[in-house]
Amino acid sequence: MGFGAGVGLIAAGAVFMWGLDVDLPYIEDHTLGAVLLVAGVVALVGAALMRVQQHPETSPDAGILLILSGAILLWGLEMDIPYVSDAALGVILLVGGIATVAATVAMNRPRTVRRQVVYRS
Repeated sequence: MGFGAGVGLIAAGAVFMWGLDVDLPYIEDHTLGAVLLVAGVVALVGAALMRVQQHPETSPDAGILLILSGAILLWGLEMDIPYVSDAALGVILLVGGIATVAATVAMNRPRTVRRQVVYRS
């Protein structure tokens, strides 16, 4: 699992906890959301630990797309979808996008290499 899967699980968990109010038989919305949130955090931490040594150049495209869609849902649209809170879903997408862009910037920052000078006689 990578960063995308972790962010996706966190977003899905946040949607189930705060964005939806669905009465599914035998399923508690808040519990399912909490489980997905925890799984997403574990996936993000695992992906970060696995990529400490090697990190490919990444792009913040997915984060920018999440920020854009969250802003549209929060401020641009007013939909009446049953069981869905537009504002909560917009905020969740905004936060997920900001987290994705921040993770991308953190992974792509230049690392300083310490060089040790050895004097030989």
